[in-house]
Amino acid sequence: MRVVVVALLAGLLLVGPPAQAAPPAAVKVSVSASTTKATTGSALRFSGKVGGRSAGAVVAVERRTQRGWVVVRTGKVTAGKKYVVRTTVRQGATRYRVKVRRTARIKASVSRVVTVRGVRASAPAPAPSPSPSPSPSPVSPEVALILQETNAFRAQHQLKPLTLSAPISEVAQRWSQTMASTGTFAHNPSYASQIPKGWTRAAENIAAGYAVDAVVDGWINSPGHRANLLGDFTHIGIGYVSAPGTPYTRYFTQNFAKY
Repeated sequence: MRVVVVALLAGLLLVGPPAQAAPPAAVKVSVSASTTKATTGSALRFSGKVGGRSAGAVVAVERRTQRGWVVVRTGKVTAGKKYVVRTTVRQGATRYRVKVRRTARIKASVSRVVTVRGVRASAPAPAPSPSPSPSPSPVSPEVALILQETNAFRAQHQLKPLTLSAPISEVAQRWSQTMASTGTFAHNPSYASQIPKGWTRAAENIAAGYAVDAVVDGWINSPGHRANLLGDFTHIGIGYVSAPGTPYTRYFTQNFAKY
């Protein structure tokens, strides 16, 4: 019998020190708005370019509020180093900027600030009627802004606007006043029986402490409140109370209903 001996010899693999990764680079972010003045709620598009190795990076359109910069919408840089982010025009003058978020290849950077002004659409002349209907109660600027931002957010999701209801707003206003008077923050346990009868769906959002121009964003960023903003409703009531010296200073209530 012949014996065959097999041997294996492993050579020593020599590896040099790992190459140092290049640090993230500073980049420039350009921005242009599709318009600088338009009807409130109309389409608004931000576009531009991001320098460096920015493909795939996240860009965020931010707007300036009393509490600082808040995110409106986000998008991504394409392979061609371009981005497009769409939103809607807000009432009044709003300052925007675009921020690209840090990656392993680029540093976080921001664009210049762009101001966009939203104006209300001209109301058509009312059709003559044999018996004029009573005029609705005047709406405060704070309530008007919350309604506008709520319906603008619904429009982004192809949903119909909510109609502001005076009777439902009375319920919401009373509850905001109750929270302000008691210094508490809690839902109204009886709103469903207080709003006008005949509804098939109802819900409530509350908030406290926010600036008026930031409260809708706060609701948008909370899943449960966001679901109510986008819910299957037809009417809304809004209550707002400013009470300096109380625990939260500002108190907000939204009551939703479908009729």
